[in-house]
Amino acid sequence: MYLYIWLYRGFVEIDPPIKAKLVRFKCPLCSKTFPNLWSLKTHFKNAHGNLTRCPFCGWEGKVLTSHAYYMVERDEDHAILYYLLSSPQPEDKEVLKKAKKIAYERLKYEP
Repeated sequence: MYLYIWLYRGFVEIDPPIKAKLVRFKCPLCSKTFPNLWSLKTHFKNAHGNLTRCPFCGWEGKVLTSHAYYMVERDEDHAILYYLLSSPQPEDKEVLKKAKKIAYERLKYEP
């Protein structure tokens, strides 16, 4: 398949075709991939949101988001967990921004 572009002299063939890199994001628990972080976050809340045990350290309790928030500064896995479970309007936006940056870098998947 060839790509043609219009120049002032006529059509010019470009070979090889230009391909954009596809970046997807992988769920840390089930390895499904998604086109953006928001889709991954929605999937995580729907499919894994009722967790009572931390998948990274084994901590068990009712509110996993609070545990992940407490551990953000100590561990990148917990920062990812906090980002995926956090509400759209958190109280501490700086912590969420840091967690989102870590999640973007660590969950990026290029097939």
